[in-house]
Amino acid sequence: MSQKVEIKSPNFSFLVKYDAILLRLAAESERYCFSEPQISLFKQRQLCEKVAVTVAALVGEYHDEFEELLQLLKRLESMGILQREIAELFHAVRKYGNKAVHENIGTRSDALHGLKLCRAFCIWFHQTFGNERDFKPGPFIPPPDPVKVDDVLKTELFDLRSRVESMQRELLDAKTRMEDETKLRYDAEKKAADAYTDLEVALDLAVQTEDKLKEQNTLFLTQLTVLQQKSKADPESVKALVKKAERANGTLLLDESDTRHLVDQQLRDNGWEADSDILRYAKGTRPEKACNRAIAEWPTKSGPVDYALFIGLELVAFVEAKKSEIDVPGVLQQAARYSRDYVKKGDETVPAESPWNKNKVPFIFATNGRAYLRQIHTKSGIWFQDLRCATNLPRPLENWYTPQGLTALLRYDAQKAQKKLQEETVDFFWLRNYQKDAIRTIENKLAEGQREMLVAMATGTGKTRVCLGLMYRALRSSRFRRILFLVDRESLGSQAAEVFQNVKVESLSSLYDIYDVKELGDRIPEQDT
Repeated sequence: MSQKVEIKSPNFSFLVKYDAILLRLAAESERYCFSEPQISLFKQRQLCEKVAVTVAALVGEYHDEFEELLQLLKRLESMGILQREIAELFHAVRKYGNKAVHENIGTRSDALHGLKLCRAFCIWFHQTFGNERDFKPGPFIPPPDPVKVDDVLKTELFDLRSRVESMQRELLDAKTRMEDETKLRYDAEKKAADAYTDLEVALDLAVQTEDKLKEQNTLFLTQLTVLQQKSKADPESVKALVKKAERANGTLLLDESDTRHLVDQQLRDNGWEADSDILRYAKGTRPEKACNRAIAEWPTKSGPVDYALFIGLELVAFVEAKKSEIDVPGVLQQAARYSRDYVKKGDETVPAESPWNKNKVPFIFATNGRAYLRQIHTKSGIWFQDLRCATNLPRPLENWYTPQGLTALLRYDAQKAQKKLQEETVDFFWLRNYQKDAIRTIENKLAEGQREMLVAMATGTGKTRVCLGLMYRALRSSRFRRILFLVDRESLGSQAAEVFQNVKVESLSSLYDIYDVKELGDRIPEQDT
């Protein structure tokens, strides 16, 4: 009988208490990170899938082994089991793995970043479902340097090793620290190298045949069924687990490099060419006609900005991306300084109206890679500011603007539209005086920059007609381009549609006659709606 070999992973040893397949996939991801990055990315995707189905089984939501990972992640997210920032980690690893498998694409930098994301969601999994809320994982231990390494990867590895060294330094007293700086660095690097050597030896000894792998996977699927049945029998425990999942999300700490890679993917998902490792100013990347491009490390008089967004040759925005614990709105001040300190470098242009109050680039963004949560208002989200008007305040966004969205915003003159709105009288004959007063009050608050309002009206006082008047005036003055009228019951949606069709807002025309109104069931509006 062969001896069972214990696998000691430098970064994932805490997974030993779960199914063995999780630790094996994590360890293989580490082993191949630099030697075979595409294999590492494939293993990372497998780990991502195994953790996701384990989470599903633990909360009674496992369907079967044939459910697509994308659908499973979306389902868990929609149920609140995966908060958005956790789901984004899973999705990023899934996409890296898909490219490695289907397109044979994957760099060492991709594999290193994916490995760090895997560790992040595995820590979340362990803290939440392993009853280890106070688990302290320590710093990420990077694999030993590959033989050939580019400058970007070299910098990231240096930063990671410095973090390991810093963690060890905190354990020493001040006197010892001063005496042993050199030895400390040597010890940190040696421990990391030894850990990865032990990992390779263990994996070589534990090499498995195809039949053994199939057997291990069958046991894993059987265990999922057991977990699913146990969860279904104890719904109260499942509720407690979901609450723990929500609380554990805030403990993730991603460094600036992680944030950059996440932002790269988010920008790509919204129509931008983005790769902060490759599309860099220092590497010769420049804006081109007919290309919507995010160029990293664009120089200004006061330093390089993390990203410069170009629509063709036109520079429209600067983006700053920081590590996850940073207060995001404060970073906008840095981006605004870069906007003032922009200097033309080549064929690129800025909008014809530039500058605005010394700001040469109209839009700025700041993010720490975390999805927006009201509970941590200033430490999450994509924060945005339109610098063309001094009264435009910073605000969080749910997602990035697309190139088309920024183009439309650039053409939009909110001050002109607001002035037009205020100059027009509220003269709809089908509105009562108190309804007209409500519309005017809302419009005045809009002029003051207020973005959220709650208007309370009693039943039967004509809320729908007030909304109709408000929407028509906002659309006619171009104050807003699109308006969502949201109801909580289908019957209310039908009633509102009837009012919008029958009430004549201008001459003999209804809102339906003048604008392209989408009804219940029309999921996606046309571009010009």
